Amino acid sequence: MSTSSNEQSSKRASHISPIDRLVALKRVNQASSSESVQKFESVQKPFPLGNANSIAYGGFCVSLAIVSAYQSLQKSQLSKLNIYSVQASFLGPTKLDASVRLEVTTLRETRTFSTRLVLVKQDQGHKDKNTGIPVLRSTLAFLIDFVATKGDRTLEGMAYAEQPAYKVTDHSALPTIQERYLEEVKAGRLEKSVMDAVNDVTKDIRPLYEQKLTPEGLMWDNLGGIASDNATKQDDLKTTNKVTYDWLRHLQENSISNQGGPDILYPPCERASAACFYGLVLDGYLSFLPLVFSHRYLYDADACSSLDLSLRFHVDDLRGGLWNLREMRTIAGEDERTYSQSRLWQKTSDRSSTSGGKDEFKLIATMTQSSVMRGFEKDKSHI
Repeated sequence: MSTSSNEQSSKRASHISPIDRLVALKRVNQASSSESVQKFESVQKPFPLGNANSIAYGGFCVSLAIVSAYQSLQKSQLSKLNIYSVQASFLGPTKLDASVRLEVTTLRETRTFSTRLVLVKQDQGHKDKNTGIPVLRSTLAFLIDFVATKGDRTLEGMAYAEQPAYKVTDHSALPTIQERYLEEVKAGRLEKSVMDAVNDVTKDIRPLYEQKLTPEGLMWDNLGGIASDNATKQDDLKTTNKVTYDWLRHLQENSISNQGGPDILYPPCERASAACFYGLVLDGYLSFLPLVFSHRYLYDADACSSLDLSLRFHVDDLRGGLWNLREMRTIAGEDERTYSQSRLWQKTSDRSSTSGGKDEFKLIATMTQSSVMRGFEKDKSHI
């Protein structure tokens, strides 16, 4: 490993956050970071979330691809380049029993842009009969773009962002999602066994961030889809007019002691760490959001998973530890496919007379996603 990588690991190791630990990498059989194709392997194994099948949560691989692209940059580029686009196609399921390999190829390197092709691969557990080399299967392909902003030359009037459609309750006045579950259990509206099952399924991701549902969003009523039989305040709306909101905050506390060692690569800067967090959380819910919005559950679909995604960052200043407001909608569904969107804001000012009594928000990132949504084959035995 290069000297700069050692310095980087040492610098970040003193304040390793849960998200940094999750996306930690190590180099694979490579002496220099200047080669056109750089290879990495995840320290952590994938974990499941939001899928009835025993496969990895896609957001985990999104965050790994982002951090591997950052690791492929030269140290001198980190202060100059800003990530703005992540395009991905899911090529196959990622298993839970093996770490993830990442191959990063430099496609473009100019004074203004840097583009990386990231292939996510995984050992299939057997070797090629002819070569004896372990067989790797590609499960995702990414195009990740960085841009150099040479001073802010935004035209007058060109700094703008659509605001949330609803005036949402501030995070400071809301319970965490775990506290909300407990409220419903105590009120007899949610079975404790259901809460325990959800907590078990989400045990790998819960230590990474705080989440607070808002009463203005649909998922306040159905608890994020774990109580989809519940009536909601939006039941009389068309599916495309339904919307849900929650607040998210990346936890930065060092909850786990550093056991990585000198060869472990953590995100090289705060912007990289924050970008990984956004990639991780914005993927959540989107593939099964139409089910959540229509009083259905994961087991009501024969297939429900992501096909491709577009993640775009709309600002250069990405920071962790701040509360973010997420809005989720589903836009279209037909022919066994759905199309949904997440938008993420940070509040820039509280309600005031100058803003007409409304909070003002800056749009940080958006993700759109096409997903498969296939029903079960109908029984044709009677034909």
